[in-house]
Amino acid sequence: MSVSATAAAGQLRPLVSLRWHMVRAPRARRALLGALLLVPTLCVGAVAAGLLAPTGAETEVAILTPSILLAFLGLAILAPLAAGGGTELYPPDQLVAFPIRPSTVFRGSLLLAPLNLAWLLQVLAALGLTTYVVSGPGLDGSASALTAAAVTMLIYVAVVTVIGQSVAWLVVGLRQTRRGRFGCWAVLGAFGLLTLALLKTGTLARALDRAPTRRVYFTALFPAQGHWGLWAVRLGLLVLLGALCVLVGERCCRWALDRPGDAATAPESRIRTRRPLPHDQRRALVVLTRRGIWRSRSLRRGMLVLGLLPGAVLATAGVGWDSLLLLPGLVAAGAGMLFGINAFCLDATGATWLATLPHEPSTTFWSRAQVVAEVCAVTVLVAVTAGAFRAPAPSLTQLTCFIAVLVVAVLRASATCMYLSVTRPHRAQLLGPRDAPAPPGAMAVYSVRLATSAALVGVVFTAIAELHSVALALVVSAAFVLLSARSLLRTSRLWADDAVRARVVATVASG
Repeated sequence: MSVSATAAAGQLRPLVSLRWHMVRAPRARRALLGALLLVPTLCVGAVAAGLLAPTGAETEVAILTPSILLAFLGLAILAPLAAGGGTELYPPDQLVAFPIRPSTVFRGSLLLAPLNLAWLLQVLAALGLTTYVVSGPGLDGSASALTAAAVTMLIYVAVVTVIGQSVAWLVVGLRQTRRGRFGCWAVLGAFGLLTLALLKTGTLARALDRAPTRRVYFTALFPAQGHWGLWAVRLGLLVLLGALCVLVGERCCRWALDRPGDAATAPESRIRTRRPLPHDQRRALVVLTRRGIWRSRSLRRGMLVLGLLPGAVLATAGVGWDSLLLLPGLVAAGAGMLFGINAFCLDATGATWLATLPHEPSTTFWSRAQVVAEVCAVTVLVAVTAGAFRAPAPSLTQLTCFIAVLVVAVLRASATCMYLSVTRPHRAQLLGPRDAPAPPGAMAVYSVRLATSAALVGVVFTAIAELHSVALALVVSAAFVLLSARSLLRTSRLWADDAVRARVVATVASG
């Protein structure tokens, strides 16, 4: 291990220990431990689902899995890129007086990567799909072969996580200058045009069949085919690639953090035309909240990634409506994680001033709930529009379930977010690209909570679509809507309590 790596490990341990001791509430500690223990439990569940799934579709899954693994690589790059390099263990202003090494920053973002909902879904999908193929006919589905395949997928996800973090820090460094930003947008535009050309010419499937992830997938199947020696060699090369990417990523992070940007050459002030606020109190608060969201780089990037990436992946794969029914809940959960779980933090120090204005407390609550629902709805609509682009024509039941899951997903995510915003507020600025609305531990717990609710909604409506019952879809959606409305009304009554409201305002304003 190099001196830099040893120093980074020496700094990372006390920083993680300090972050853990900052979680003082026993209930919060139990919830965080439960969320961490849930990850291996879900992994075991994914393997069990692959073993118990009905046989007959192994060939189709084997053809589709390398493309899904390639999508994982794209998501591993875009997720930290949208966050300006990855998730932070501490906000930068809390560590400005300490000599934190760039390698420590990089390893801290790697350590927090598994707390992301998208990362967990990658692991579960890779384990479930690979287990399903290995346990099928024609292959040795023994326990040792299944274990080797699972280990291969876990190492692959770890390697693509490191690659994604490294590429993200490289792009962050390039974007420090105007020329670098132009180059990044040019590369992104060229990649988009190439994808559209492949779609137009019908050669996208052939290109995906030649993706390098096919080698990784074949490596996972080697033990089930009796090629243990070849599996060990390729797995060793994959581990070596991961170690090399760690070293490269640390240097990219150091270069990005040390490189001076051209922000100092930009004018410090600009002349802007004053836009009047509506005279209606609720509408004025809604407009102020919308402007606060648009000014935050982290929120803008997050909404763009959540809206375009899942739909683009599903559109490229050309999946059916059974898969699209799972999309709205997950996208709505991700949109809620952007700021909805701590919706009042957008006011920052202005929360004290807003609390003194002569309007009803309910006006503030319902205006914020409206904006949270709008953000979730817009993000979900963008994702499902892209995902439904290449889907076949739906039946009446599928269309009904699809519309119902859209409404239910947005309402459930909004109700959960408003409840968390009132009962568990946090101090957060959301000014920088890496700012988060809550500490990493709280983000992990909230992610599991929203993901569980989203999965429940998707599974329920997928089962209803299989039953071909429009009436049942309407009844179940009405029940979900009533539950969400009940939750919002209960949270609004909590917000009406002066003591609860004062605690929220004091927390988001000054910590």
